[in-house]
Amino acid sequence: MVRTSTQVAGTSSRLAKTRLIADCLRRLDADEVAIALPCLSGELRQGKLALGYATLQSCLGTPAAAPSTRSE
Repeated sequence: MVRTSTQVAGTSSRLAKTRLIADCLRRLDADEVAIALPCLSGELRQGKLALGYATLQSCLGTPAAAPSTRSE
């Protein structure tokens, strides 16, 4: 799907976009099509993530220390 999405974004041809998406959907199982179709058409299935700033901040963890440099 990622490759198809990148290819679709890289062409201005509507026919090529249709072909790329159709080829991708043919390779998926039926239950995967319901997930892939909104993604490939640019529509999110869920409008909100329901994540607050604190939750996102906690996912970042502790920043890595800057690499030490030696001057000789």
